[in-house]
Amino acid sequence: MVRKEFSVKWEEAMDIDVLRYHTTICWIAVVFNLLFSVVDYFNNAETWFQFLLIRIGISIVTAFLLFMRSRWNMIAELLAFIPFMLISIQNAYMWSIMDAGEMQKHTFSYIALIIGAGMMLLWRKHWSIKALYLSLPINILFFYFFSELTAEEILVNGGALTLLVMVIFIFLVDVRYRLTKSSIISRLQLEHSNKQLARQKSLVEEKNQEILDSITYAKRIQSAVLPSRKSFEEFLGNPVVFFKPKDIVAGDFYWIHNSKQYTYFAAADCTGHGVPGAMVSMVCTAALNRATVELKLTETSEILDLVRKIVVSTLSKGDDEIQDGMDIALCRLDNKTLEVQFTGAKSPLYHFRHLKEGEVPSEKGVFNKTHILNEYKGDRQPVGRYVDEKPFTSTTIQTQKGEYIFIFSDGFADQFGGANSRKFKYGPFKKLLSEVMKEPNSKQQQILNEVFEKWRNDLEQVDDVCVIGVMI
Repeated sequence: MVRKEFSVKWEEAMDIDVLRYHTTICWIAVVFNLLFSVVDYFNNAETWFQFLLIRIGISIVTAFLLFMRSRWNMIAELLAFIPFMLISIQNAYMWSIMDAGEMQKHTFSYIALIIGAGMMLLWRKHWSIKALYLSLPINILFFYFFSELTAEEILVNGGALTLLVMVIFIFLVDVRYRLTKSSIISRLQLEHSNKQLARQKSLVEEKNQEILDSITYAKRIQSAVLPSRKSFEEFLGNPVVFFKPKDIVAGDFYWIHNSKQYTYFAAADCTGHGVPGAMVSMVCTAALNRATVELKLTETSEILDLVRKIVVSTLSKGDDEIQDGMDIALCRLDNKTLEVQFTGAKSPLYHFRHLKEGEVPSEKGVFNKTHILNEYKGDRQPVGRYVDEKPFTSTTIQTQKGEYIFIFSDGFADQFGGANSRKFKYGPFKKLLSEVMKEPNSKQQQILNEVFEKWRNDLEQVDDVCVIGVMI
């Protein structure tokens, strides 16, 4: 059953095909009808000139119809039907004055003409039936008035075979018409589907662009909230700030706050990445600012206790209770005594201290010629809703000038890559930091990025990356 939306369109498309094919077959008829006069000459030279005049007349009429079709607004089916009937009348007359042998020779050329027309014509079945009904009485009359052959001789020497081919011709043209119609409908349906897909693709691309524009603008907002490089340099000298979001916006963030005696800095990893992570990071950043700037808390453990309450309260106001939060390494540097207070929520702190005179580090430790790593692990709970919630604890570390503090998210160590597509892991990460710290501060961030990209190779970045390195 033809779909309604194609009921008009397929007929218009069919009319175009019909006109093209029928124009072609008419021009073929003009030319080949004349060329068949050569066959007439070999069949019966005595009547050759008479047949040639008939053929010339039919070719002229057909050519005239072709030129006048547009002016007369002639339908394409009639354009082919008239020459077809003229050739049928021509062949009926030619048969009627031939003897049995000549008729046999002419039969095959006439059958070839019928089959050829059947392969080219495109019209409904009733046109073929009309051609048969009109051809039969014309043949009977011509044979009655001009032929000396009996009805039996006419049927045996080509009449019966030609009649059978004419019946086959009806079905041949009808099948061709139906197949062409089906092909046109399928083509129109495909074009319609392609247009719908193109519209949907355009809509998706438009929506994607809107989303991308929104996320890009969100990045501007997040970048405005993140501390500037100038802020870090003002309060922490020339630190390493290696920040590499997985997506346009990040769930990781870094933070700094100065209050004369103390400089607070942190590296945090919020739940998720991309837009969801970025939204949680904004809540967590606001909570840190409130705890330190507004409420002026000084102890890192108290700061994270309050931040947890603020985050849980903020993410539980709606109907849906959000379980998200963050892992964070929070440090407080005493600008006078160089004492560092650390509180971690599932995040550690790496302290590269000076090697003491005569100290021989363990082979299992991470060290270089001047420094050895002391690792301080944070509490095993996030800043957020947690089943076994406890107050956060703090650790005090006495540092000296020339020592290094590194805090970070898990993005670097968890990145897949290398020859076997495995995680980078924390052991190699510690060794990398021990090597990086020997380089000038201006190069450390560049080295971290080069190592990360070389390790990742062509694999997708799995998470946001944030590494903060401070030389005391």
